[in-house]
Amino acid sequence: MLENLDLDVVLQQVVRELSRLIAKADISILLLDGGQLVFAAVCGRSASALKDSRIPADCGIMAEVLQNRVPVRITGGLDKSQRDGLPVQVQSAQSLIAIPLQSQDYPLGVLAAFTAAPQDLAGVELEVLEIGARWAAIAISNARQQQ
Repeated sequence: MLENLDLDVVLQQVVRELSRLIAKADISILLLDGGQLVFAAVCGRSASALKDSRIPADCGIMAEVLQNRVPVRITGGLDKSQRDGLPVQVQSAQSLIAIPLQSQDYPLGVLAAFTAAPQDLAGVELEVLEIGARWAAIAISNARQQQ
């Protein structure tokens, strides 16, 4: 799956595959670009609205994931501080898993899965997404080395 080094193509392949495995969730890869996170690859109901949108990298739940470099799993909706800076499509999420993307100790972005319906994203989804985050981080590092 990762033999193509065009970053956009590779990241879209990763989110499509993760979406196939976790059909109930929208999947996004957000890449760190200066002080912002860019929705670089998206798959799911809100994909067209989120693609290429930018959010601040220093507030809300995505900032927490970037800073602490540990996955976050939320059920029952996001509180106000977690929603800061997020697009409306994500603010209304009832379940969310966000996993840091990193190459060695360097932060690259966040892999996020969220559901609008009150469906719990369980431990098995977390494991699948952690594997997907490793795929994405390797793909990002490889593609950037080829540029």
